[in-house]
Amino acid sequence: MSATGRRGSRAMKKRKLIDLPKPTLELLARCAAVLKPPPALTLSEWADRYRVLSAESSAEPGRWHTDKAPYQREIMDAIGERP
Repeated sequence: MSATGRRGSRAMKKRKLIDLPKPTLELLARCAAVLKPPPALTLSEWADRYRVLSAESSAEPGRWHTDKAPYQREIMDAIGERP
């Protein structure tokens, strides 16, 4: 008998694929996307990507750019969680 024995031959059998309707596959893909963990970003990277300053509360409304206040980058990254 070979080193793999009977178990090896069973493991080599082809698996059958399940035919699912397209809407079901799309639903599963959306569910998987929701469960995907967020990207690992430092606090300053997150702010550059997602933070938006309103016209009511900022002299420079719009997207936040840490490069406009580079002295804050180290502070932001020190208080944020490590990616």
